[in-house]
Amino acid sequence: MDAALVNSSLVRPGQRDWSLRAIAAERGTPKYSLRALLAQRDRTVVSSWAVCLLTYPGSTPKLTMPMDWFDRMFFEPDGVAAYFRTMSGGRLLVEWQVFGPLPLMTFQQKQQSAKAGTEDADYTRLAKARGIPLDQFDHVMWLPDDGVSTAGTAAGTKNRFVGAQDVAPQLACHEMTHTFGVCSHADRSALDDYADPFCMMGRPSVARTFQSPALAWPGRYQHGMCGPGLIAPYLLAAGWLDYGRNVTHLQVADLADAVGLSYPLACNAGAPPIGDGRRIAITVGELPRRAGADAQVWVEYRRPEGFDRGIAAPPGGAADLPATGGLVVHTVGYGSQRCPDALRATVMSWHPAVVGQTVPLPGYARTLQVTAVDDARREVTLTVR
Repeated sequence: MDAALVNSSLVRPGQRDWSLRAIAAERGTPKYSLRALLAQRDRTVVSSWAVCLLTYPGSTPKLTMPMDWFDRMFFEPDGVAAYFRTMSGGRLLVEWQVFGPLPLMTFQQKQQSAKAGTEDADYTRLAKARGIPLDQFDHVMWLPDDGVSTAGTAAGTKNRFVGAQDVAPQLACHEMTHTFGVCSHADRSALDDYADPFCMMGRPSVARTFQSPALAWPGRYQHGMCGPGLIAPYLLAAGWLDYGRNVTHLQVADLADAVGLSYPLACNAGAPPIGDGRRIAITVGELPRRAGADAQVWVEYRRPEGFDRGIAAPPGGAADLPATGGLVVHTVGYGSQRCPDALRATVMSWHPAVVGQTVPLPGYARTLQVTAVDDARREVTLTVR
């Protein structure tokens, strides 16, 4: 079957394998048309992408993987489609089709187009002239394999460039998350230092990624790099986290009265599906909605499994979190020169999820203490101290 027909909207959140026979059985009929299934999918939750590998006459391409690898980057269990289905709690489903290699222009023409700021428009025009049906897709991911392009950036208002030398599920998901509403990067201190180890919006040398055996391919950054998940504040920024249902909010004025009270905190493995009442974050203070507003503190629980399976240790380093995972603390402000109308999260600290561990709340005299760890429920209990 053409991998482009593998529509993740046919798969329930968290399900890794699917078959038309199983879907047909669930619908109570022994036969079902794939065309009919595709016609019935909920288009409002689908984001469709044209994935275009670009080559340049006169330049030496760097990639050596076959074209079907790009389909697998999306449909493997560790791939892009499963990532967004999981992070969004089933609220966003990715469809795609891969095109290429496409020798749309020479490298010299590419440089001229980039200097003029018209690359996205020029590629779009030239691809359409070759019969590539870009109008059938919501977005385009351009993968320039010119021997020098790395990292990623915006392409026009709705498309993304992903430098082919660095292409991996991690980079593709990072760039696509910008398109899905997360403007800011995940930082440690300075704006755009990308230094949050626990977020897809960090940079590969810091973010605690893992290598997918199914997608591993030698390259500049190893093309099988996947994960980690999205921090809870950016699940909110993307519109996937139900703040009222899935966040425990502590008012600053009531913090002293909360001493001794305990709160369950479920593991953040993505936004809980609609109707799921698990709380995956504890916040202190009000959510900032204007520049200059006080920052809000967010605490979340992460475990080294699923798309977070690499979070127990920094890249190439020794583990600093146990198998039970850790508590991650962020401050969340509003606005920056790069993203004046967006939330920006800064990681402040992280702590082992073990009973007795103290978790600081930056800017407040009170702390949280881990008073229970429930591996079976993937949940900790935090008590205000």
